[in-house]
Amino acid sequence: MFEQKSTIVERLHAAHPELYAEMIGEARTIRELLEYNRRGNTALHEAAALGNVQLVIHLLEMSCPVDARNQDFETPLIRAAKHAENISEISRVFAVLLKAGANPLIRDKDKRRAVDYCLEKEDLESARLLRCYSHNSSLCQKLLFDTIFFDNWSLLKRIEPLYSRTMVLEYRDENGDSFLYYSVTAGNVELTRYFLSCGVDVNDVGFVSGLTPLVYAAKSHRRTWKSEIIKILLEAGADVTVTDTSGYTALHLCAKYTRGDTESVRLLLDAGMDVNSQKELSRMRTPLLVASKRGNIEVMQLLLERGADPKLSSIDGEYPLNSTIAVLYHTGPAHRREARVYHNILELLLTCGADPNQFTEPNKNGHSFNAFMHILSVGDVRQVQLFLNHGADPRLTDNHGQAGLHYAAHNLDSDVLELLLDFFGADCAKEMRRKSQPGHTVLDIAVKKKHLDNIRLLCESGADVNAVSKDGETPLLYLLTHKSKGVEGLVDLLLWYGADPFAKITTGETAYQLALRLNKRILTELVLRYALLKVLRHLYEAAKSSREKLKDLDAETLRALTQEDQVAHSYFVKCAEELNRMQDMVFYDKVSFLDILACSHRRLLSYVRNAELVSAFKSCMNSIEMKIFGDVIWKRFHEAVTEIKTLIVATEVLKKQLPVGNCDLVVEKILSYLSKRELKKVVQDRMILYRDYVFNPIIKHVVEQGER
Repeated sequence: MFEQKSTIVERLHAAHPELYAEMIGEARTIRELLEYNRRGNTALHEAAALGNVQLVIHLLEMSCPVDARNQDFETPLIRAAKHAENISEISRVFAVLLKAGANPLIRDKDKRRAVDYCLEKEDLESARLLRCYSHNSSLCQKLLFDTIFFDNWSLLKRIEPLYSRTMVLEYRDENGDSFLYYSVTAGNVELTRYFLSCGVDVNDVGFVSGLTPLVYAAKSHRRTWKSEIIKILLEAGADVTVTDTSGYTALHLCAKYTRGDTESVRLLLDAGMDVNSQKELSRMRTPLLVASKRGNIEVMQLLLERGADPKLSSIDGEYPLNSTIAVLYHTGPAHRREARVYHNILELLLTCGADPNQFTEPNKNGHSFNAFMHILSVGDVRQVQLFLNHGADPRLTDNHGQAGLHYAAHNLDSDVLELLLDFFGADCAKEMRRKSQPGHTVLDIAVKKKHLDNIRLLCESGADVNAVSKDGETPLLYLLTHKSKGVEGLVDLLLWYGADPFAKITTGETAYQLALRLNKRILTELVLRYALLKVLRHLYEAAKSSREKLKDLDAETLRALTQEDQVAHSYFVKCAEELNRMQDMVFYDKVSFLDILACSHRRLLSYVRNAELVSAFKSCMNSIEMKIFGDVIWKRFHEAVTEIKTLIVATEVLKKQLPVGNCDLVVEKILSYLSKRELKKVVQDRMILYRDYVFNPIIKHVVEQGER
């Protein structure tokens, strides 16, 4: 740099000694010319900043770079505009620099051009000069862009004398978009009005995007200015029928891109837009469907109030009702917190005519279902009841043969399944036996989902725990063959409600053998214990006395099976020893603990009606130890006591409600038909309508016979 400046000074001295002599007295100029400038300014930078036209000319003649940039990215042109104090001289310096090829569009480190500094100083003469040397009015165009993106209305007023309105009207960027497009996308309300007042076509279409300013505005996510821009465009005559490249109108786009922007939607509807607009290009999606897919509930509510039809579907078979459920239950916590609002929207959709039984088109997996099935699998009791109140039919099946109960079995909320079981009433047992096309019952699904509460509820309602699927598996066999983890509680529950430990899979293996093969001690002992109980109860009922038979129990089939596994055989021996001891443990009038464990359910109920026997049982159970069967005996006895108490209360309730004179026999018959769950419901509600759906046809027949 120092060598370059020294050369320039030498050449200046040789060519113009008189000028050089003149400069000798200007110490500052000499210093700047000869010394290294830390900011990277050339001699031309300093001459331009001083407004010294003659020196600028001579430096240019000496080939000083006209667009050299210092450390602040300033060219001599920018430095003159920024630092020159004599405004009258600036235009002359500009003329010389521009004639020499200076680029007026270059920006400094602050992103400002020479013209920006001229306008700041209100030097319009220099600004016009800069514009004249900007090819195709590009400088004015860039200035206009500055006014748009920096929302600088005062700058627009300052540069207005520099350009003609024809330039504004004719301007198109490389995509064919006008200034109006840029003011709309920037959300600049004042400039949008200004460009429209200049005569820019409100329906001008970009030749690349194919979009009008109204469509651009509708696609914006910014609510702060969106409705105001749309209002301005509509007042200017914007065409509301145009669409984007996907076939979406401005109404579709407002429903899609800005949640809660009801003002923009209201403006478009007031302008005459079709609330049910469907275009083939958009796959016939309505604005309501688009809003539902985005969870735009405020807009959905407005559209429904303005006549949107919730029964209209897309080509893909999508409905607003299904989409609303999908958004609520398959998105993040932010939407879950709005569950109450979504419930109101679902209610509004149903009230406005949405069909809860309307099936979707098969998805990519070939599965077709309706909105009610969807809500049964993921919703809560309040929503399921809402659908039932609006005509939802849980008996309908999808294309895989699954009905309402099958879907409810997927739901983690067991109250939903219970509500549906209550709804079926008389047909409850029939519906629980219904199998889907793959051959699965409701209990099969609950077991596969490992929903303990649902499994217990179905078992209490009388579900067949030994029903065989098309794969040849019972629910118990399914858990044991699929090597599921953490299933001990499920296996215990199924065995308690009567799952057969001797049931066989297609290879001939029993549940016990499967448990043995899994090599899980807890499962093996669990299945073996219930297998022993099954054999024990069979022998007990066959002989009406187990005393002689129990001595031979260890010679039964189970002993042969356990010989294959030493650990299992050892456990079997302990079980047999404890059972043999239990027959000698008499706790009340010849009733032993073995009687409580092995007798029929009817006989056990007769035992627990005796208050003294119940007291004696509890007293003895607290003083003896039965490591293997103690919990089973206690649980069986406790449930029998609870059932008797429930039967007593249920009997009183039925006697008060049945319109027959001597109703003891009728009540007894009715109670024998009710499941455990139905008995609990009678006691909890303290009322039961004998003609209601709760009773099955047999019970209804019993009541009618009692009346006669």
